[in-house]
Amino acid sequence: MKLNVNFYRGARTVDIPITPVTLLAGMNGHGKSSVADAMASLLTGRALPPWMKKKDAGQFVNADSGAGRITLSSDAGDTTITYPDCTVTSTGRPPQASMVAAGIESPLDMPDRDRAQYFAALLKTSPTEQMLREAVKDAGLDDKAFADLWQQVTISGWDAAYSKAKEQGVQSKGAWMHVTGQQYGSQKGEEWRPAGWTDAHDKMTVDRLTSQITALNAEIDAAIKRTAVDEHELASLRSMAEGYDDAVKMLGDATKELTEAQDALAKKRKQAPAVLSLDDQPCPSCGVALSIKAGKIVPGGTVTDKQVDASRKAAAKHAAEVEKLETALQEARAAESKMSTLLADCEAAQRKLAAMPAASPAGRSVDEINRDLSSAQINRDMVKCRMEADKYHREIQRLLVVVTALAPEGLRQTALLLMLKHFNTGLAKISACAHWGEVHLLDSLDVTYDGRPYRLLSQSEKFRVRVTLQLTIATLDASEAVVIDAADVLDKSGRNGLIMAVLNSGLPALVCMTMNERGDMPDMSNPRIGGVSAWIEQGVTA
Repeated sequence: MKLNVNFYRGARTVDIPITPVTLLAGMNGHGKSSVADAMASLLTGRALPPWMKKKDAGQFVNADSGAGRITLSSDAGDTTITYPDCTVTSTGRPPQASMVAAGIESPLDMPDRDRAQYFAALLKTSPTEQMLREAVKDAGLDDKAFADLWQQVTISGWDAAYSKAKEQGVQSKGAWMHVTGQQYGSQKGEEWRPAGWTDAHDKMTVDRLTSQITALNAEIDAAIKRTAVDEHELASLRSMAEGYDDAVKMLGDATKELTEAQDALAKKRKQAPAVLSLDDQPCPSCGVALSIKAGKIVPGGTVTDKQVDASRKAAAKHAAEVEKLETALQEARAAESKMSTLLADCEAAQRKLAAMPAASPAGRSVDEINRDLSSAQINRDMVKCRMEADKYHREIQRLLVVVTALAPEGLRQTALLLMLKHFNTGLAKISACAHWGEVHLLDSLDVTYDGRPYRLLSQSEKFRVRVTLQLTIATLDASEAVVIDAADVLDKSGRNGLIMAVLNSGLPALVCMTMNERGDMPDMSNPRIGGVSAWIEQGVTA
């Protein structure tokens, strides 16, 4: 790997190989940091830092030239950036590195939230689908419910899924309180029963009680209809029985009228008048008028036409009177028969009343059934209330399992702690190799050095921490080189430790440090190191 820098900031002509350890030394202000920044830009493909606008890119060109050019090449490919146009061109597969490995940024400078996200991505601590399934198995989610949960996690993220599950838990607790009228508690949710609950209620079900209520309502309808029929029949019987005396009297009157009608008709029939007729016939011998009366021949001429007419009228009148009396007789007979039937009905009503028990009509009364109905309805409401409370209690418990798994301190932290253990092993290895104090990343993602917080460290100790993190991270994020600037903060022992740490990482490194004399620059070409030492003065390397 080779780095070439021409007229870039404080560097004028730099042409150095990047070896297991390439040491670039020089006095202050002679271009070391410019070279380090150039290599960092080439490794990351970023022509300018985030804080600079492209229109100001001319500031990146050395004052001795109108254009700058930097190149990092390897056998696999190369990257070139020109200034001030900030054009980035690459061929093949050029060397690459992360922002941390290139020394542009450090997780130590990130806000807590960004640092957590950074390490989660770096260490791949995001729990897998199988890990989540195992964590929420006690929630009893079916396949669809779990699939929905995992989809929400993958689409919206763990924090959003966690917030939603918490909100659902709050809603379920509110629903439980609405049903029970009490504030929810885990133990209370397990033991709560409606007021008046007995052991008998444990055996009741809503379906059976609903069927019982339906049957009781039907029984009430039947009782109402039966009672109405019984009362009507009783009133009718009483009325009929109370009319017995009147029926006896009316039958006597009808019988008397019938007898009188029979006598009147018989008498009238006996009074039938004789009907005269003009039946004279001349004698065949002498021609004298003869008539037959009572079978005898008598002299004729004794009955006149007037007499015949009068007798016929009298006979017609008599016949009409007889017919009238016959009609009256038929009416009298019908009346007598009707009164006889009425009397028989009255006697039958008296017998039926006498045979009836003194108790109320057969079957339970409406009041009795209503008492059972009210009890069944109360029991059903109690059982339904208990079921509703149990449903929300189980739902709250399920959500509690899910919330615990989704919480930042839940499954994600479990996965993070597992990966942190491996990460800290890498930090400890580099610390031991450099003979530094042990760098350790806490569960809170704060960093300590020999157990002391980062903020309380000296500048050289902080440098050791930053480099240890940088080298460890670079081995995990597929970086192909590292850039370390301002290593002069370390003393001789610390610098030796830095070189050993870099060699232990196995990544080519550009290490820049301030030195006042070229003769003080250590030789990295030692066979045990296999590196290069370069001196930079006035932006030119030698």
